[in-house]
Amino acid sequence: MHPIQKGSIKGKIFLTQYETAVQKQAKSLDAQAQALLKAGKFGEAYELWHQVIELVPDHSGAEQGLAEVENWLKEKERKRQEILERKQRILLNLYREGQLPSEEFDAAMALIEKSDDELTALERETRRLVDELTDKKISAASYVKSVRLLRKPIEPEIERKVEKAAPMATKSESKKVLEVKPAVLKPKPPVEKAEPDAPKVEPEKVSIPEEKKVFPIVVRHENKKWTVAVSVGLILIVLMIIIMIWPREEQRSELPLTLRKIPTTLSGEQIVTMLAEKNFYASDFNKTGKGIIHNYVEQTLDSDKLVLDKITNLMWQQSGSTNIMTYAEAEKYIRGLNNDNKPFAGLTGWRLPTLEEAMSLMEPQKKNGDLYIDPKFNQNQTRIWTVDNSIEGPAFNVSFYSGYRGYFSNGGSNFVRAVRSVQ
Repeated sequence: MHPIQKGSIKGKIFLTQYETAVQKQAKSLDAQAQALLKAGKFGEAYELWHQVIELVPDHSGAEQGLAEVENWLKEKERKRQEILERKQRILLNLYREGQLPSEEFDAAMALIEKSDDELTALERETRRLVDELTDKKISAASYVKSVRLLRKPIEPEIERKVEKAAPMATKSESKKVLEVKPAVLKPKPPVEKAEPDAPKVEPEKVSIPEEKKVFPIVVRHENKKWTVAVSVGLILIVLMIIIMIWPREEQRSELPLTLRKIPTTLSGEQIVTMLAEKNFYASDFNKTGKGIIHNYVEQTLDSDKLVLDKITNLMWQQSGSTNIMTYAEAEKYIRGLNNDNKPFAGLTGWRLPTLEEAMSLMEPQKKNGDLYIDPKFNQNQTRIWTVDNSIEGPAFNVSFYSGYRGYFSNGGSNFVRAVRSVQ
C-alpha cells in the first residue's frame, strides 16, 4: 500500500477483503434466493442456497436461509400429518358406524396416503370426493354412490352399433325418411310366379318405431342365425385369448423360498429390485410378477386358526387384528400375542412381517373376493403393517385390496397379521 497522506486517526480502522469471482457469484445467488423466499417459492430458494454453500461453505446468509426453509418444510409436514390423521379418524368413524362400506373405506384410506404425483386421473377425481366427504361437504351415501359411478364402465349404446352397421344416409335421404308418416312399411309388389295358379302370399307387415325409421333396412333384414353364429364365434375368440394370456401356474416358482426376516430401511429402487428378484406381483411396479405357488396348510391350535406356508416356512395368523391400529398399537398387539401366560396358539415368536414376507402373500389375481390373497385367509385384514421403514421415515404397509405396497406415517392405521418363522 502506498499512503498519500500522513497524519493520525482516532477510532476503529476497518480493512476490507478483495471479493473474488466465486464470492460475487455466491452473493448474486444468495440475493436471488432471498427474493424467491419472499415470493413464497421455498423449493427454488432451497436449491439456490445449496449452490451457494457449494461455492462458499461458510456463507452465513445461505446457512440461515436453509435453516428457515427446513423449518418451513417441517411445519408443512406437521400440518399435512394433522390433516391426514383428521381424515383417517373421520373415515374410521364412518366405517365403524356402518355408513362407509369396507371396500370404499379401504380404497379411501389408501388413496389419502398417496402423493399427488402418484395419482392417476381417476384416483385424483376420487380423492377430490374423499376431501369433500371428510370436509362434510357431501354425505357418506353420496360419496359411495359417486365413487361407484366413477368405477362403473360405460356400456356402449345400441344405436351406435346400428349406425356402424347401416350405411350413412345423405341429408336429402334422411329428410325423405323423416317425412314418411305411416308407421307400416308398404309391401313390395308381388313377384310373378312360374306357376300362374299359385296363391299369392302377402308380405308380413312390420311396425317400425318412430325413432328407428332412419334404419328400416337393418330392422327388416335382421338374420338371427347369422347373429347367433357371429356371437358364438366372438365368444370362442375371447376364450382363446383368455387361455393364452391367463397366468399359468407352472410359470410361478414353487421351490422353497427364503425371505428376509430382519427389519430394515428400504428405498424405492431397492423395493423395485426386490419385487423383480422374487417375482412378486405388485399392481404398481411389477404387474408381470407371477408370485409363488404356496403350499398352505390350515391349522387350529388352542382354538386359534393358523395358516402354515411350507414353501416359505412361515406360520401366519389366519385373520389378525379385528380393527385397524396405529404402529405403536400394532407393536403392543404383538407383545400381547407373545404373552408368557397365554401366547397366541400356544406359541411364541410372533412378530410383524418384513415387506418381503408380507408381499409373498400377494396373488397375481383377486382370489379372495376383491383381495389379492388366498381364500384361506380372512377377508377382514385388507391391508397390514410391516416392520420395514422407507427412507422417508414412515413404516411400509401391504394392501391386498389395491395389490401394492405403500407406506404410512406412524400415526396412520392398518390391520395386523402376525407371522412367525418355523424351524
